[in-house]
Amino acid sequence: MAKNDGLGVSRVFMRAYSTRLWSILFLAVAALSMPGRDAGAANRATSTVAKDAHVGGDLTRTRFVADLSETVDFRVFLLADPYRIIVDLPEVKFLMPSGVGGKGKGLVSAFRYGLFAPGKSRIVIDVVEPVLIDKAFVRAAENGQPARLVIDLVRTSPEEFEKQRKKQTALRAIGTGNFQTSTEEIGDGKGRSDSAGRPKKTKPVIVIDPGHGGPDIGAPGDGFYEKDVVLSVSLQLRKALEAAGDYEVHMTRTKDVFIPLGERVAFSRRKGANLFVSIHANSAESHAAEGFETYFLSAAKTEDARRVARMENSAVRYENPSIDPESLGELNFILWDLAQNEYLRESSTLAESVQEEIDRRLALRSRGVKQAGFFVLNGAFMPAILFEMAFISNPKEESLLDDPAFQTRIADALAESLLAHLDRYSRKVYPATAAR
Repeated sequence: MAKNDGLGVSRVFMRAYSTRLWSILFLAVAALSMPGRDAGAANRATSTVAKDAHVGGDLTRTRFVADLSETVDFRVFLLADPYRIIVDLPEVKFLMPSGVGGKGKGLVSAFRYGLFAPGKSRIVIDVVEPVLIDKAFVRAAENGQPARLVIDLVRTSPEEFEKQRKKQTALRAIGTGNFQTSTEEIGDGKGRSDSAGRPKKTKPVIVIDPGHGGPDIGAPGDGFYEKDVVLSVSLQLRKALEAAGDYEVHMTRTKDVFIPLGERVAFSRRKGANLFVSIHANSAESHAAEGFETYFLSAAKTEDARRVARMENSAVRYENPSIDPESLGELNFILWDLAQNEYLRESSTLAESVQEEIDRRLALRSRGVKQAGFFVLNGAFMPAILFEMAFISNPKEESLLDDPAFQTRIADALAESLLAHLDRYSRKVYPATAAR
């Protein structure tokens, strides 16, 4: 069926002279019919440049990001037959890399863009199944990063899609579906965690992810495996957190089973997690390597951080032998960073809390907070960290990891750091919990 979204493929690749002609005609008409129009606004309409676009996520939640030269106002709505998302913008000059949009990811199959009408540009996002707009906003340029248009999509039923589509159509028909300001976050709210058939959260949710499991043994120790010790520490961490009484705690696994890396963080999203912590034991060729370190998802700055990411990402071979773990590192990280940028600062702060508390309680060397492209943190739309609690390859630390008393101490230290972090960040949302 033809796509009646006003932006066919031929329009995307329209000749340059046609674009200029439309602009000239529009400005001429505007000058005659709206003599009082602000000249600055007219100039702004053609000054914005769209430099690139990215898609990240999975079949549960997907984020579309467009890099812009400046913030713009926009309007976003649903269309059916086939399912797609329409983003209307003031006139934008598209200087996208060749071929961008031809291949999607997660819920997005492809996207296209172009001049829709004089003074008006449009992005059409094709989706593989019914979706809802969970969030839509433009983030201003900061820290050397461009302004970004962000559209968060979540999977839904055909019935809910149609309900929301009709609602949006009615609002536009009566004139209330106009452009949103560039700083205003919009969304139908139907795709958020609390709306998926569960009662509204009354407590912060923490998801603990014991690394490895099943055939994925992790690093080997003397008579035990990494998968065993991280599960033991995780179970004790859950016990310590539940003893606080103010938190909902879940684990990605509670026994010796293999859980795909992508499913672990998807589980945390389904639970509406406020924090996600993946627990591991480190390993290195040198038996002298020692200490603990905490990672968050960002571009690796050292070869050692890249080494750890490669080691942990190698678990993907148990779910799909055709995937090269090397492909899950720096190349794909760029997209993950765009999709999760709003949580990086809090993830970094959480990692610092963990390092400080464990350094205070245990006689281990602190290796500090680090960053790398861990696949298990991909798609964690929440503060998320990966904790390497000691080196199983170091004989002294190997003995500690196999000691139940040490496991209890490190679990208690982890619990205190997580609770302290949540107390700081949850005061507005969960005031009763923050007063604990």
